[in-house]
Amino acid sequence: MKPIELKRAQLLAIMALSILSCQTNKQFTIVGFINGVPAKTEVYLVNYETGLIEDSIMIEEKKFQFRGKVPYPETFTLKFISDSGSQGFDLWVDNVEINLDGDWNDLEQMMVSDSTQNPLWRTNHTYCFFNRSKWNYSVENNGILS
Repeated sequence: MKPIELKRAQLLAIMALSILSCQTNKQFTIVGFINGVPAKTEVYLVNYETGLIEDSIMIEEKKFQFRGKVPYPETFTLKFISDSGSQGFDLWVDNVEINLDGDWNDLEQMMVSDSTQNPLWRTNHTYCFFNRSKWNYSVENNGILS
């Protein structure tokens, strides 16, 4: 190989390694703590744009956690359903750890930390709260909660 071709090959190899090293397998983790949450409350992670349920979990000892990956920052709604009522909370999700700390009686004031997007997004968005009677969910509806 000629010296110029060798340098070019080395440069291309370095560039390829640099690009590959920037790509990570990051995932998001949403860790929530809700004080005063009723027993047997289930929380749904719902894609805001599509209405599809991405995941759900029963809150245990006031805590819940979701993990996953998003291709780009997206808006999700956390929909809480209990026998005594239901509420929703919109959240901007990126592949970072997001910690939520709130009170069932005042979810509008839930603290969102460790997210690069939520402080900016929160200033430009009104959080939404939902009435359970307006929700229409069925398995036949392909897991869409609307």
